[in-house]
Amino acid sequence: MGADEEGTLERLKALRRELVDPKIAEHHGRIVKTTGDGVLVEFASVVDAVRCAVAVQQAMPVGPAPGSR
Repeated sequence: MGADEEGTLERLKALRRELVDPKIAEHHGRIVKTTGDGVLVEFASVVDAVRCAVAVQQAMPVGPAPGSR
């Protein structure tokens, strides 16, 4: 992050907007609180919570961000 703080923050915001938030909604979650790069989410069902976590992890890009090297 230190080399490109603005770019890192923008990529983090994009991941949240394009991946994390939609997966939370898809699995019937509710964002309770955000703290920098953390999110506290409430689910009515532990099954929905685990399915959401797995879906986010499986869809998360792997490796360095484009243009980061």
